[in-house]
Amino acid sequence: MGALRWTVIPWPISLALIRAALFTHQRQAGKQRLLRKLWNQGILVQNRAMRATLSGKQFGLKAMRARAVSLSLAIILIGASALNIETTNAATNDQVVIATTNAFTSLNPYTPNTNLSINNDIKYLTSAGFNYVDGNGDIVKNTSFGEYVVVPPSSTTPYYTVKYTWNKNAVWSDGVPITREDFMFWYLVTNSNYSQNFGINSTLYGTWPDKSFSGWGFANSDNNYVVFLYSTLPADWEYRTPMPFPVHAMSMYSKGLTNLKDSPEYLVAALREKTYFFDAFRNMNVDKNIDALKQIGAVWNSSYNISRIGIETNPLLLVCNGAYQVNEAGNTPEKNVRLVRNEKYSGTAPKIKEAALFMII
Repeated sequence: MGALRWTVIPWPISLALIRAALFTHQRQAGKQRLLRKLWNQGILVQNRAMRATLSGKQFGLKAMRARAVSLSLAIILIGASALNIETTNAATNDQVVIATTNAFTSLNPYTPNTNLSINNDIKYLTSAGFNYVDGNGDIVKNTSFGEYVVVPPSSTTPYYTVKYTWNKNAVWSDGVPITREDFMFWYLVTNSNYSQNFGINSTLYGTWPDKSFSGWGFANSDNNYVVFLYSTLPADWEYRTPMPFPVHAMSMYSKGLTNLKDSPEYLVAALREKTYFFDAFRNMNVDKNIDALKQIGAVWNSSYNISRIGIETNPLLLVCNGAYQVNEAGNTPEKNVRLVRNEKYSGTAPKIKEAALFMII
């Protein structure tokens, strides 16, 4: 096995660099070339020095080595294969190790009790939507997932109309297609009126778009788009584009079911649960539908709050649509989280096979 080359970078800029290193669709080619140059010379890069170097303001190797001496314990170790640098047996280096001072507590970071940085970081790596935030804090459209088009208000429609279309080959990690029902659950947990009625605790409501929702729609014949109407569209609205949630998995879990991955029976059952949810959503004044939505809300509120994940974990809780999925957590060493490539990911496959996050105690 060839010698590993590592770059050492302190948290919290880790995810921006992971995004640059893991994904072949990263558009910051110039910055990657600089990072490769540093990498090839075995440079240890500190937070401020990295930012300066990537922006082209500094390239003093001695200064960067000096700053690297003061690195905190919170580091990332990224193998050479992350940037496709040719080394002997590079394929054996396909791992990222991330150290953090936070303990993993939940797969759902969107509740008041679970809105922690590590939970959000894991969600970031296991989710895919219409855009993402790059290392500069800028919005990058994720066309491998879908696209969105804005129609401004007119004399006939006094609202901003945004049509979100996702690729028809987009599926969850269990092979179930992503459909409008998954985005309607986003609408549910982002809308304070609905969420509070069904006991859903969510950090997604209370701001735009919650205060701007004016309606939604779709065509029954085509289940890969949804339209949302907004009364206002602020300058930063793209930071809050809809994201899908696996409503079939939550609905099945609320009924005590489990995952029968890749079986025809499971796919039929999963699509049926989507239909049940959507019927309940459209007729939420009916008592049985209120109960059904409350049960799904209870899954959202607490069922994802698990710090230990292993073979005993119901796989429905691990369903995701990002480039990675959680494989285990809290086993060895204590507080670790291990992610592996999601083979069902519809976008460009990440270069790194596995990522591990662990807590420094």
